[in-house]
Amino acid sequence: MATISNDMLINGQLRSKASGGTLELIEPATEQVWQKVPAAGKKEIDEALEAAAKAFRTSSWSSANPKQRIEALYKIAGLIREHAEQMAILEARNVGKPISDARWEINAGARCFEYYAGAISHFYGKTIPVANDVLTTRCVCRWEWSPALYRGTSRF
Repeated sequence: MATISNDMLINGQLRSKASGGTLELIEPATEQVWQKVPAAGKKEIDEALEAAAKAFRTSSWSSANPKQRIEALYKIAGLIREHAEQMAILEARNVGKPISDARWEINAGARCFEYYAGAISHFYGKTIPVANDVLTTRCVCRWEWSPALYRGTSRF
């Protein structure tokens, strides 16, 4: 099983230190520090915002065709599923929830990416016909950026 990095990712680079110092994560079940991570300060926030704006202006993602977006979103879903157990353990420890709830949430995150990957071929450039002018879609998802990626944006 691959190890998930504690480092901060900004503009494609992992950083183990940040101007905001270090943030200690407390496991609610034990009330003990179980992880230390870099805490973003103004410097890192500004760099991350600039990197996102540059990616929006210069990357091929915003102009990617529907097929490319579909493939990318399914790949993200696959990576979530590939690392699901490790992610669930981290989530359960981080917020003090039962592992079964964390597993469900991680799986729901993968399903959100799959949903939006499937939606691209159905909704892209089309009007969505709905009964009674109401469209209700419910997708419990902590990865709120999957709809943004579906639309081709890097701005969140």
